[in-house]
Amino acid sequence: AITAGAPCFARFTDDSGHLLYDYSRYIGTIPLPKGKATNTLVSSLPVTCVGVSTEGAVLAAGSLDGNVSLYDLPRMRGRERFRPHTMSVTCIAWQPADYLLATGGEDGRVAIFDMSVTRVTHILGVHTRGVNVIRWHPSGTYLASAAEDCQLVAVDVTSWEIVSRVAYTSPILEICWSPFGNYLTVSCRHACRIHAFPEMRLHASF
Repeated sequence: AITAGAPCFARFTDDSGHLLYDYSRYIGTIPLPKGKATNTLVSSLPVTCVGVSTEGAVLAAGSLDGNVSLYDLPRMRGRERFRPHTMSVTCIAWQPADYLLATGGEDGRVAIFDMSVTRVTHILGVHTRGVNVIRWHPSGTYLASAAEDCQLVAVDVTSWEIVSRVAYTSPILEICWSPFGNYLTVSCRHACRIHAFPEMRLHASF
């Protein structure tokens, strides 16, 4: 993720071997190792997060005004643009098969953009405060999200039903699936816990 207003760098692995960069109000691509920008996207507001599809073909960029823009890589050719959030976009995650794109926002929403129909198909109101992180299960069947409301939620995207919900005593900052998706690691301000999925039985805490 990229923090608005601060210079930072992120690498992604696509066949063209480009470095993606952001500096407050723009995104561009730098062919390595020359370091000369070939394309630049100028945003009216700071870019807050980015995500590259699993195959490295599409870049999704979220901004402070709640908009998400899609671009073909590596040429940065504009595609769809949609506004699933009423406040800043905080996180972006591509489904492993690249069929669905999930975004989280400060408005507590988790939005699902379906690439096959090129529109937002679901808005999940599973949180009451800003979403900090969203992560897809390795199978692409479940989507986990965590927020400032101290809630960890896992949704089955085949039925759009909540399969797990765990309340913490402090906001959750990061979550991570195990390679086979049978464990979910959760990091908050005062602890790190590992849950067995989907029953969410506590496996370890440290």
